[in-house]
Amino acid sequence: MQNYQEKVSIVMPVYNAEKYVSEAIESIREQTYDNWELIAVDDCSTDQSTCILRKYEDLDKRIKLIILERNSGAATARNEGMKKANGKYLAFLDSDDIWMKDKLKIQIGIMQKEGYTFSFTSYGLIGENGKKINRKVTVPKTLTYDQALTTTVIWTSTVILDISQIGTVEMPLLRAGQDTATWLQILKFD
Repeated sequence: MQNYQEKVSIVMPVYNAEKYVSEAIESIREQTYDNWELIAVDDCSTDQSTCILRKYEDLDKRIKLIILERNSGAATARNEGMKKANGKYLAFLDSDDIWMKDKLKIQIGIMQKEGYTFSFTSYGLIGENGKKINRKVTVPKTLTYDQALTTTVIWTSTVILDISQIGTVEMPLLRAGQDTATWLQILKFD
């Protein structure tokens, strides 16, 4: 395992998430792994999301804001964020999700130790009120391309990619399922 922290670029698409985005960003800022950059891409929000994102950009130099000129969906927002990513690793966090404080440290540590280029984790669900729902999705230790064709167990906010090994990633411009299509494409060639 390497004894230093490689930079992680975190891409967050944001659309009308004023109710949740602060908590999502705080879960990044509280990470025990601190060599990260957050690229938040506002997809023409009509609520206060953009104002909240600007405040965080002013507060923390690791946070960068991109504002799209027209609403284009999560795939376009993620692609724009990935174009600006400078890290060895690429992670995703949706604006209504949160991470446990050791998520990056543990997951990247395992990736470095095992030489993984693509990893994802189990996750728990929370309700709109922020309370835990007694449901946890446990993922298998390994997942082949053929297995992935029959399940949607990979949750985008749990994924980390080693871009130095995988190379450029671009999500297909679909309004839904673009993340699953991307993971399938990576698994097919990984």
